[in-house]
Amino acid sequence: MTSGQPSGADAERGRRIQYAGATAAVLVLVAILAGWPTPAGLVTGVAVLAIVLCATVDLVEMRIPNVVTYSGTAFVLGAGAFAGLDVLGDAVLGAAIGGGILGVMSLISRGQVGLGDAKLSVLGGSLVGGTYVLPALLIGTLSAVPIFLGLLLLRRIHRRQAMPYGPYLSLGFVVVTLVAGSVFTR
Repeated sequence: MTSGQPSGADAERGRRIQYAGATAAVLVLVAILAGWPTPAGLVTGVAVLAIVLCATVDLVEMRIPNVVTYSGTAFVLGAGAFAGLDVLGDAVLGAAIGGGILGVMSLISRGQVGLGDAKLSVLGGSLVGGTYVLPALLIGTLSAVPIFLGLLLLRRIHRRQAMPYGPYLSLGFVVVTLVAGSVFTR
């Protein structure tokens, strides 16, 4: 490898991140055009972008960045504080339920479900609120099952192999946000 030239694996990783970033940008643009051009909608769009970014990094690097989950959660809860106590309360309840469920899953599974997934669920739960965090987690989990089973049947993975869970969790949070709205847009 020559100095300054990325290796094939690094170039491929860069392309994946670019494609995912473009997808996230389109997703946020569509969401904004679909009726979120308000301050509440823009807060929702930024939070969705943070969730999609977490999914992207998890897919490529098998980790969920703390800087995104921490700052995204602080952003949502801070915006919730400005929106009113009812919005803030719903966001805190969603964060507690989402993070609590995935935190317990991480402990029970001895790390098979990572703490990054729990932190992502805190962020996603704060966005969808206490009422919709369980449907979001269910959608995310159920969306992972056919992929995992298909890869097992095709012998592309083995049963104990680590797989990124963040993209599926993110899918659940984004679907619920698009269908039911966020704590800000309801």
